[in-house]
Formats: sequence, C-alpha cells, structure tokens
Amino acid sequence: MSDDLNQQDYVDPDLYDDAPVGISGRLNQLRSERGTMVVVIGATVGSAALLCLFIFLLLNNGDADEPFPETTPVEVVSSPAARDVVVEAISDSGTVSITLESPAFLSVSGERYNVLPIVSEPGPDWRPAIESETTAVWSYGTVINYVFAVNDDESNRAILDSVALGDEIVLTTSSGDDLTFAVSSRERVAVNNTDIFAQRAPAVTVMLLEEDAGDDRLVVQGRYVVPDAATGAEAGRVVGIGEQVQLDTLQVTVAGASTLVNRPEIPAGFVVLLVDFQLSNVGSTPINVDTLSLVLLDELGNLYALSPVAAQLGNNRPLSGVISPGQTVAATAGYQIPIDLVSPTLRWQVIARSGSQIEAILPFRDAAALRASVTLQSAQVSADGTNLILGGQVTNLGEQALVIDTGNVTLGSEGTIYLMLSTNPAFPWVVAPGQTLTFQVTFQRPTGSTAVFTILDHAFQLTGLR
Repeated sequence: MSDDLNQQDYVDPDLYDDAPVGISGRLNQLRSERGTMVVVIGATVGSAALLCLFIFLLLNNGDADEPFPETTPVEVVSSPAARDVVVEAISDSGTVSITLESPAFLSVSGERYNVLPIVSEPGPDWRPAIESETTAVWSYGTVINYVFAVNDDESNRAILDSVALGDEIVLTTSSGDDLTFAVSSRERVAVNNTDIFAQRAPAVTVMLLEEDAGDDRLVVQGRYVVPDAATGAEAGRVVGIGEQVQLDTLQVTVAGASTLVNRPEIPAGFVVLLVDFQLSNVGSTPINVDTLSLVLLDELGNLYALSPVAAQLGNNRPLSGVISPGQTVAATAGYQIPIDLVSPTLRWQVIARSGSQIEAILPFRDAAALRASVTLQSAQVSADGTNLILGGQVTNLGEQALVIDTGNVTLGSEGTIYLMLSTNPAFPWVVAPGQTLTFQVTFQRPTGSTAVFTILDHAFQLTGLR
C-alpha cells in the first residue's frame, strides 16, 4: 500500500482516519509539506503585487502635476482607396460644409478613364507613373479642384487638343453620382505655374504628361456646373438688366450690355460683348475680386471666358483689387464671341468661391444688333415732369441697310413697358451701311427711380429718374 500511495496524485485523508501509525505519520508529513508550499507561493504573489503598487505610487507622487501623455489614434491606410472626403470651404458669409466624393471614372469628350488615386501632391516636377492609356491618375486629397494626369500618347493628345470651351467633363464618384464641369480653358501652362493646382474653387484640372514638354505643358481646366436645382433660380437669383441680386455679401447689378465690332483689337469674324455692372460689399470683411468667376454662356451651351483685352474697351475699368466693406465699384466684363452667333439670349454668371452664383439674362435676338453701334448721349425729364426724353446715335457697321422699327426700341422697369409718345425721326429708321442716324425718343416717365432703355438689344440702365 505504501507504493500505491507514492503513485497517487491526491490522497483523501478521511479514508485513513483509522490507519496504522506509520501511514498516519506519512500523511502528516504530506500535509506539512503542502502547507509550506502554499505559504511560499502566497508570499511570492503578494510581494510582487506590493512591489507593483509601490512603483505605481512612486511614479504618481513623483510627477503628480503631469498626467500620462495622451495617445493619438493613427489611421493605417494600406492604399489610397476611394472614400468620401468632407471639406470645409470658408467664405465671407461663414463656414460652408460640403461633401465631395472620391472619383472612380473621368470622361473627357466621350472618352472614359479609370481613375487611379495616388498619394502625391502635384507640383512643377509632378510626373506620376501611369501604366495604361485609359487610366487617369488623381492626386489623392484634391477634392475642391480635382487634379488628374493622363499619359502622353496619340489618343490622349487628340482628346485634349479637341476640347472646346463649354464642353463637358464628367467625373463619376465612387457612389455612382456624376459631377459635371464645363471646360473653361485649354492652354499650355508653364511647368512652374502651381496656380492651376490651387484648391480655391470647385473645378477639375487635367494635364498631359508629356515626356519632352520643355518649359510648359498642355492643361485643360473646367469649372463645376451647379445643378439647376441648386442655382437658386426659384429664389430670384436669375435676373435681368437693371435688377439687383445678392451673392453672399455682394450686391450685384447689371447696368447694361453692348457689342463692339470693326475695332483693331477684335479679330476678324468676332465681336466683343461688354457687360457693365456694379458690385457693392454689404458685409463686414474685404472681398478679393480674384475669388469671383465671371463667365458668359449662349443657348447652345458654349462658354466664353473673360477677355482682359475686350474688357479694356468698356465704359468702366476691368474688375480688379479688393472691395472694402460698404464700397461700391463699377466695372466692365468683356467677351469675344463669333459675329454670326445665333442665340436669343446670353447668360452672364458670377460665381463666388463658396460655390454660390447668380445669373443675368442678356437679350441677344437681332443679328443686326451685332453690326450696329448704339450710343445714348442724353436723358432728361421734361419741364412738366411727365415725360422722359432720350437722345443718341445709331451707326450701321454692317454691309446691308439697317432697319429699326417700334419693336426694336423699348423702355422698361420692373416688368412694365412704358408708352412711347414720340420719335424724331419717325419710324422706321433706315440706316445705310457706314452711316450714322441721330435720334430722339420721348417716353412716359417711369414711376420708379430706375429703368432700362433698349435699342436693337443694346441696353442702357437709367437711374435717378425720381
């Protein structure tokens, strides 16, 4: 039995209460050894716990005023996978939060590119590797002005060379939504020009990665086209000549629109459209006018960029500088358009950095108006205060006789067309090519303080009538 006990893992002492003395002595020895082991193990564990507590208290007491340093969560991104990016755009009217998604496809002139995001900031030496001619790389994080690059091959060069102002560039996001941009420029840009990458306004930039580009490279840019539902047309943000409209902290008024032809500054086959307007800063902070985009569109969808040379021909100076709080400035925007354009109206848009925009509808009905120069030389109220007398000249710049009748001369204000009382000479006015006609027209005096006088779609805003 002694051998059996030595082989046991556990011995129940109750089974041996009546066992012989030899066996009982052995059991007492086991009990004594087990108790000693428990005490030793317990003392060891307790000492370790006390030591840890002592170290913790010592550290806290030694630096009681300084907490443990906070940890910052680190996001681990294995690759720049497509995801939604939230951008906060700051404008003078406050903070505007917008969500722009990462692109999945890019369509230019019907050619669709797969988008490959890369973590690389664009700059003068930006030359990302592109493996396929149907792939456009996207500089990951450029979500206000999306910046893309495509390989320089015969197909891509032909595509970018063929785009015209107003053509659509469509960006399909990771969620399947389409963002539409209208081409605003296609030009060779100096490689050290980093303004094309600026993240100031919603836009898209596509550049051709030319191997031997030299000092410049081909760049196509487009501005974001705000969907019709978001333009605010229902809220009265589409106006006519003489009407005032609010754009963030600016009040915008289109004073008039006119055309110029046969000037040495104007290329053959084109005319210059001049838009006279006023901007009033009703906010509390200065506004840099470089943050505004002034564009012209016709009913065919063609977009015309601002022409600094054309603007120099206007009644006012081109828009520039900063508008201080409470300041009002008068300026002229100039555009070069085809002389044979057929478009009943033109749309002049002012777009702020915040994405807000207004639109003014400019009449453009009679092609003869493009071949006539109209000046308004005088405007006065009659002695009895009931009539408005206007005088000016019409010069025929075309090669055919110009005929002007009652339907080509109007005076209106806030939707009201006022009665024409007399004309000198009588209608119709026939102006031979190269000749000038001097006229005087008398209207019923408008009830308001402002009105718009129109001849052959040349419009003039009149103020101070009351």
